[in-house]
Amino acid sequence: AEYLRPDHVDGLLLTASVLQSLDQAELAVAAYDRVPVDSPSYLVAASAKVQALYGLARKDEAIAAQ
Repeated sequence: AEYLRPDHVDGLLLTASVLQSLDQAELAVAAYDRVPVDSPSYLVAASAKVQALYGLARKDEAIAAQ
């Protein structure tokens, strides 16, 4: 989805969610990072990123990302 429409935020969120469900949290964090700050879905991505970082035992980064 991202390849076809890199600006499609819903595609990024879906990709990140699937990656996280496949225990690929590092890749999910990278996908959440690509959601633009000015997107209405940014807070959803930021929250999910914090959860992914926490799951990776990167608690300091999770706290800083809030």
